Amino acid sequence: MSIIIKSQGKRLSKNEYERPELTITETMQNKKDIEEQLKNFEEVSSEDLNFVSINTQLKYISYDKKNKKELFRFGGLLMKIEKEYVVLAGKDSLRFSVQRYTRNDKNEIIHITRFFRKIKEIDMAKEHINQSQDYIKQQNDFIIQQKKEITDLKKQLKEVIKKK
Repeated sequence: MSIIIKSQGKRLSKNEYERPELTITETMQNKKDIEEQLKNFEEVSSEDLNFVSINTQLKYISYDKKNKKELFRFGGLLMKIEKEYVVLAGKDSLRFSVQRYTRNDKNEIIHITRFFRKIKEIDMAKEHINQSQDYIKQQNDFIIQQKKEITDLKKQLKEVIKKK
C-alpha cells in the first residue's frame, strides 16, 4: 500500500546539505529535552502509522546500529507511507525517507522506529475540557460533603443551645 501526496517537493541529498559539526538534534538526546519536544505529541503504533493523514507532523525515534542506541529526530510533515519507510518533508520542504525498521545483517528486525504525531488542537481542547469536568465534579462532591457537615453541625449546635 502506498499513499502519496500529489505535489512533489525537492529531495534532500547529501551534496546539498552542509552538516554542521554538532547538529541541534545531537544536542537534544537527553530525556528532559525529548520529553519537552514530544509535548503535545502522541505515539503512533506501527500498524496505525498506515492510517495517519498526509501532512501530519511527525517526530520519531530511530536506532543507531553503530552505537546501539535510540536517537530522537525532529521529523517533518508526512508525505508518503510505504511498507518499509515513510517520506517526510522537513525544513524548506526538503524530503527525506525514514526507515520504519532497523534490521541486522541477517535482515531480522532489531528495532521498530517509534513515530509520534502532533495532537490536533481540537483533541487537546477536548482533553482539557474532560480534565476540567473531572475537577468540577470533584469540587461539587466536596461541596455536597461540606453542606452535609454544616447541616450536622447546625443540628449539634441547636441541641447544645436547647440544653442550656
